Amino acid sequence: MFQFSYSDNFGAASVRTVNVTGVTKKGRQEYLEGFCQLRMDVRTFRTDRIRGDLVDVGTGELVSVKRLLSTVRERKVMAFQPSAPSTPASTRKNWQTAVVFTGFSEAAREELEDLAEVAGWDVRSTVGSTLDYLVTGPRAGPSKVAKAEELGVTVIDEDVFRALV
Repeated sequence: MFQFSYSDNFGAASVRTVNVTGVTKKGRQEYLEGFCQLRMDVRTFRTDRIRGDLVDVGTGELVSVKRLLSTVRERKVMAFQPSAPSTPASTRKNWQTAVVFTGFSEAAREELEDLAEVAGWDVRSTVGSTLDYLVTGPRAGPSKVAKAEELGVTVIDEDVFRALV
């Protein structure tokens, strides 16, 4: 299963978690196919609209689109195998998704933080360059959102967050 940032045909960005099942090619365009956790349905994603690397959800390994495509047999069946860890598991730092919640009531924020922690995510209180997601509520301040966007942090709403965990 892979997680990646994706821009649709209107330019709207979203984070997708997909159990990739194959790749197809139509003309010069290549597409990833698989079950999308956000939409809870089988979807097709244009590879040129995937922003940055994909994250192997099981290992936290970053995988380029080009590398993933090169491991697919006959463009129909997935053959991707994550590489072995370069350090022993006992000394390797565990990968966690880092998240900050902003613009929510205290009760709503605490509920969302609990969901994130149960899912194994790292809940933080400030926006920084190592943050993965800023989850915005109805009262999110523009300065925190602007800082996240400036640092390349993915900004999502509560519905997207709930779909990810």
